[in-house]
Amino acid sequence: MNNVSNIIVTEDDASLNHLMQKILQREGFQTEGALSGSDAIDRVSGSENPLLVLDYGLPDMTGREVIQTLSQRKHNVPFVLVTGKGNEHIAVDMMKRGAMDYIIKDDGFIEQLPVKVRSVIDALDWEKDIEEAEEALQKKSYFNQVMLDTMPYVAIMLNPVTSDIIASNAAAEKAGLVSGVKCSLSHGGNACSWCNPPTVLEKGEECESVFEASGKAWDAKWIAIDQNMYMVFASDITDHKEMYLKVKQSKKN
Repeated sequence: MNNVSNIIVTEDDASLNHLMQKILQREGFQTEGALSGSDAIDRVSGSENPLLVLDYGLPDMTGREVIQTLSQRKHNVPFVLVTGKGNEHIAVDMMKRGAMDYIIKDDGFIEQLPVKVRSVIDALDWEKDIEEAEEALQKKSYFNQVMLDTMPYVAIMLNPVTSDIIASNAAAEKAGLVSGVKCSLSHGGNACSWCNPPTVLEKGEECESVFEASGKAWDAKWIAIDQNMYMVFASDITDHKEMYLKVKQSKKN
């Protein structure tokens, strides 16, 4: 998704401003012009998702003052700086202040303008995609946790390859299976019964097993959610393990 709705070209030379806009419009960008710093500030304030192409030397204020004013007004707009040849130190300073790129105003800067703008927009789109992916992951983790917490028995989600516990409910934490860390119940360098499910699980099939861990006997079922995540449900059968196994065996027979 494109996260820039329009490009505000800020340049006090009206003819050059018009030319810069025309070059950008030919590449499919929507533009508007500002001939001063105050004009640029007003246009940014009244625009949704703009990208500012900002000439540093404006008649009423510097590019730095434009950005400082916008920041004070909580308008942290992405911007590309345009500055004169020999003023590279200004470009470096403005990059530290948030400029996503800069263009030196020389004989070829008009040709560079749409290339730089496209590069910045692509970077903004990429950052937005990452933010949305992280937000989706956080929501998924939240709903996973809510689901686990409603279960009366030990329930965990884990990566059986890395032994990372992705989520666990209160009953699991009492058994030492804490979410957000690697399983700490391994013995002798080998994965424990929780994070070392039977080989059949590699095929994505459900499977059950009875094992001992944390001084208790457990009846567990593993369910593959995807290639890197498994859900484990386990009931404590310590007090009636022998009877439980006899009943289970009789059902098989």
